[in-house]
Amino acid sequence: MALVLGLGVAVVPTSPAGAVPLSPYLSGLARDTYRSIVATIEPTTGLANDKLDASIMDVVPQLAVIRRAPYPSTATGATLTAQRCTAGVCVQSGTFGLQLDYQVPPGTFASYNFESARFNAGSATQLELWAKGAAGGERFEVVLWSNCSGPFPGRPPTALIQVTSVWQRFVIPMADFRPFVSPSSLCRLSIGFNDAIHPGGRIHLDKARFLNPAAAPVRLSPDEETSVTNIGLAMASILGARELGWETPSSALSRLSLALRSVERLRKFHGFPQTHNRVVSLAPSDGDRCISTVDTGYLAVALILVRQQVPELASRASALLNAMDWAWLYDSAAGLPYGCRYPDGSTSSFHYDYLEADSRLAHLIGIGSRGMPKASWKRLRRGSEAARCAGTSHLEPGWLGGGLFMAYLPGLFLRDGAALRDSAVSLVDDQICIGRQLSAPGWGWSATALPPYGEQYCGFGCQRDDVLVPHASVLANEVRPVEANLQALEALGARAPFRDGTRSLAYGFRASVNWQTLEVATTQLVLDQSMAFLALVNHATEGRLRAMACADALIRRGTALVPDYAGSC
Repeated sequence: MALVLGLGVAVVPTSPAGAVPLSPYLSGLARDTYRSIVATIEPTTGLANDKLDASIMDVVPQLAVIRRAPYPSTATGATLTAQRCTAGVCVQSGTFGLQLDYQVPPGTFASYNFESARFNAGSATQLELWAKGAAGGERFEVVLWSNCSGPFPGRPPTALIQVTSVWQRFVIPMADFRPFVSPSSLCRLSIGFNDAIHPGGRIHLDKARFLNPAAAPVRLSPDEETSVTNIGLAMASILGARELGWETPSSALSRLSLALRSVERLRKFHGFPQTHNRVVSLAPSDGDRCISTVDTGYLAVALILVRQQVPELASRASALLNAMDWAWLYDSAAGLPYGCRYPDGSTSSFHYDYLEADSRLAHLIGIGSRGMPKASWKRLRRGSEAARCAGTSHLEPGWLGGGLFMAYLPGLFLRDGAALRDSAVSLVDDQICIGRQLSAPGWGWSATALPPYGEQYCGFGCQRDDVLVPHASVLANEVRPVEANLQALEALGARAPFRDGTRSLAYGFRASVNWQTLEVATTQLVLDQSMAFLALVNHATEGRLRAMACADALIRRGTALVPDYAGSC
């Protein structure tokens, strides 16, 4: 039976010849995880968005990929408290609904806002939403914005909503908004209150959707920022899905060609795009202008895999790789790669200097490309972090340096040498031991987004014993049994389905779960999902991704020059 993905693409879950079959549980997890990756991909450019949020998908499904958390705005003296809640009173359908408690004294206002740089509702003919009040008689306004730095745009009379104490469906014709905004160029959807509308109360909202004449949701294509790591790992995931038979050669070629065309269009500096760029306009971020060495490595390795595995795209991938000036990312004075360089040539004050860090892939590619000297590898720090529980130390940065993320991400594409392999296994065993020592229901720590809404990313220098991270144990699936642990995390609610108001969508695990409070992050990061999926691909195919990378002359040259990878290809 064909499996239909969220974007309507059918994939057939077959196993390639010579593969090691995954257990039914891990096979199902791999399938669901790949489905979630595909759901993040912007279809006009083929680039993966940064994340999906289950609570936003339930309330405003077409804005589930927005990076900025929905936020309240209030005048002095007004209050607005928002809750994305799961109680039955909050929800018209699905799992989450939005509860807004507001007080707007005379002369004040308050609003709750869903915002993106730009989204396109030009093909929508109506805006539908469901709403009710706690008492009945509450009123609010629906406001669309095309200029989020400008004054209040106004709204049509039909966008003033009065509710009863039971759920009702409201429909606002999009034509009514045209005197106030350009529906094809929106940046904000607001739920607003002021004293002239209603002084205070509580309302519930759910399933706000922009619909076409057939009452079907339109694609809004929010122009969100994503990273080149997200782009690269999503491209590698498409190749991994092809290896599993879940993408045909034709469908993989189509997806990768579109993504490659977008990468070609990104603005470059010494051959490198900025780390963060927008997924629709392809404009570089005007906030974070870093060109990160570590992130660039994961775009580069995806291009390496593409030129090895997709002959139709090999010359284009090679052109992008050949343009990358790795010497520009190397600080000859420090003898190490820069953390960041910026378009104007300025640099960060930090360098990548740990051996067991996610930067080692970019460093090896820089050496293999002859842009960084092989002697720079000797400057990497090889200090040990004491085990917290298991008794065997592991390489720094360990627990506080991102956990299993740092230890295993480069090894998805490289055959780590003995020192790196043994250290990673020791860190896994330490995490298993700590889980038992704390009487936690499971184990696994890796940098990720925290509960409840993923608004805080817990990365380098951050570690939480009360939080378990599903992708951590998936990364370790080639060295330790992980299925029972994943089932324990699933029992905590960490694999709850997404819902878009009408459908239940199996997208694999959420970013994290607090095993003490039982809060589950509503967020999935495409970074986490891609790492998990690629780890399962390697398990199922006996390391096929590593073999793909080793087939490339650049990787072979790099591994030959770096002692920790000598003989690995």
